[in-house]
Amino acid sequence: QAVDEQKADAQAAGQERSNVIGEMLAGQAQQPVEDAAATVNGQSYTTLAEAIAAAKNGGVVEVQRNLTADHVTSDSENPYILIAEQGTNVTIDLNKHSIRLDAADAIAVKASDVTLKIIDGSIENTAAGGCGLYVYNNKATGAGYDDVNVVFEGVTLTTKDQAIGVQGLNSNNNVTLKNCVINANKSLGAYWPPKSGVLTLDGTTINAGTGFIVKGGQIKVLGNTVINADGDRVVPEDYYNGDPSKSIVLTGDAVYMQSGYNDRKIAIDIESGVFNSKNNLAVRYFAKPNEAAPERKYNITGGSFSSELSAEYVGAGAAMLVSEDGRAAVMAEAEAEKQAGAYVEKDGKRVYYTTVDAAGKANPDAEVVAYCVETNGGRFATIAAALESADNVSISLLSDIREDVVIPEGKIVSLDLSGHKITSSNGHAITNNGTLSISDSSPAKTGVVDCVTKGKAAISNNGIIEEISGGTFERSAETDKAGIYGSYYLVENYGKIKTISGGTFHSGDGEVEHLGAIGSLIRNGGGDDSTKGEIESITGGEYLNAANIIKNEPGSRIGSISGGIFTMDNTVNHWQGGNNVILNYGEIDSLVGGEFRAFGSGAYNVPEESAKYWRTGLFNGGTIGEVSGSFSMIMEGDNNRGIALTKDSVTNIVNGTFLVSDTASEPVRASVLFNVNDQAAFAITGGTFSSNPSDFVSDGYVATPSNGKWVVSKYTSPVPPTPEQPDTDVEQRPDGSTVTTVTRPDG
Repeated sequence: QAVDEQKADAQAAGQERSNVIGEMLAGQAQQPVEDAAATVNGQSYTTLAEAIAAAKNGGVVEVQRNLTADHVTSDSENPYILIAEQGTNVTIDLNKHSIRLDAADAIAVKASDVTLKIIDGSIENTAAGGCGLYVYNNKATGAGYDDVNVVFEGVTLTTKDQAIGVQGLNSNNNVTLKNCVINANKSLGAYWPPKSGVLTLDGTTINAGTGFIVKGGQIKVLGNTVINADGDRVVPEDYYNGDPSKSIVLTGDAVYMQSGYNDRKIAIDIESGVFNSKNNLAVRYFAKPNEAAPERKYNITGGSFSSELSAEYVGAGAAMLVSEDGRAAVMAEAEAEKQAGAYVEKDGKRVYYTTVDAAGKANPDAEVVAYCVETNGGRFATIAAALESADNVSISLLSDIREDVVIPEGKIVSLDLSGHKITSSNGHAITNNGTLSISDSSPAKTGVVDCVTKGKAAISNNGIIEEISGGTFERSAETDKAGIYGSYYLVENYGKIKTISGGTFHSGDGEVEHLGAIGSLIRNGGGDDSTKGEIESITGGEYLNAANIIKNEPGSRIGSISGGIFTMDNTVNHWQGGNNVILNYGEIDSLVGGEFRAFGSGAYNVPEESAKYWRTGLFNGGTIGEVSGSFSMIMEGDNNRGIALTKDSVTNIVNGTFLVSDTASEPVRASVLFNVNDQAAFAITGGTFSSNPSDFVSDGYVATPSNGKWVVSKYTSPVPPTPEQPDTDVEQRPDGSTVTTVTRPDG
């Protein structure tokens, strides 16, 4: 049970007697004492009370040993440290010693105009209801003991009841706890009700049932202060009104501001520290409904709290960030926003949460605004808001977002999916009219751009895309028959794409049974002068569709393709729209790499007309400057045409692999490698082919069968055989002469 503020002054007579004795002793010449309790200016005193009396005018008491009540005072009726003379100004240096008492108080101040400083040691009160420091009022006159200043520095104070308290009638009472430890044994760390005055906690730890209760004056908390409250949880229904017959209700809160004394203001300023309540709130304010009270104000600008605070407690320029475990940290608002995943508007302020789940858990009925986007300038709920923050902006997704992203003209944007997903709302998932780069920095590469809007693209580019290096681009909603046979382009380019170096591009959700069979996966250009497209290079990526993979429209250009895996998979869904792995009506400078593949049957989706149409690997109705390097086109199944060239086309194959296998059981559906118009400009000077390409091999080159394939290489004229020379045999005779025999090849 906490000690109430109307502590009786019943021992006043005994205390006055003790002070008189102390003053008399202080006036006598003292000799050094072997077991001295303390010294003042080198003079020894057998009790602390005597030393205090000697140093009362600004002196320093040096404690010489660990003390008990007998060494503190000779007054057995008041066995504690008593300051009862007005104007006392004394410092007690414990010198790392301890004082152990068993009394109503460890330190009692019963006078005005007192300055007391206690440093460097420990004080313990073992009494069951014993307090630490208490500043009384004058019960005889009803007046307060005013202008009292007490400082504890480097002190451990241990009690079984409240550790620090002052009387509510006092004015200008000030207590500072600096680098102290206060242990209040499940009771109350501090009770602060004065009309005016400041309790300052600086780097101090309080371990108590309830950290501190404030009914008046001011509290300042700074430094590495820690408040640990482990008392039972009590929800207050009333407050203490000063009645001596009643007790202060302890709630188990770390910080508890209580109304009831409506003739005084209350202010609690917290700039740092850790505030833990095991069973209740970190910070509470209690007042009765509709109570008319003077200003009661929390101004919290820093600190870590075991539970979320009321938003009105947070000071100007600061904000609260709440984690998933409910713990709250107060910091500068810009920093809170930087770390937040969501926020909720409360009392005209934003309360930030580390995740959307944390916000939803704490606010089941409130509107949670998710921070989906982080930029080099802050966090935003939408990409549109992030784009308004700067003209040159790097955007990273913090969570999945549903938005039609539009990059305005003049904006330079680097978009990192960061493992999250952009889902279209009503239009294209991403429309670029500025300058854009897209990447995915997540370790598992789980970033996604998903267009779920019919007739719209995952990327529609009218500006410049510097690079697409990562991300999965899909149309996940088109998984039924209507979607499969009503699919739209995945990427449409009417501007410039400088490089596609990575990423996964597929129709549907990427499952083979859901691949789109109508729209091209990538469409470059729109077929007229106003919508020409340019792709400078494709160096990587994976591309999967049941219709065209790449469609290059008239007047549009692809610089080079040097890498990537491009698959047209018709093992489940037959094509009904685009039927080419590469469809070119414009210009392609070079195809020097990449794996281009076609699986399943190349038959048209309408069975009765399937024999009239076929699937093509490389269809060229424009210009392809060069096919060379590691480029490969491999087609499996029936109804395939490996290379189809129109009369206006120009195609030069310098190297590469072109293989068409035929699994058809009926000739009309047989696959062939070459389907070339007689007027096409077509030249082959190298490569490996599944069928004899001799009709198209340039002069000076030859097609040679090798391991079931045909290899084209430069023709080399055969070297004529060297004529046989006659054999010559030389025999030496005994007389030294020789005989030469020549045998001609014809014998």
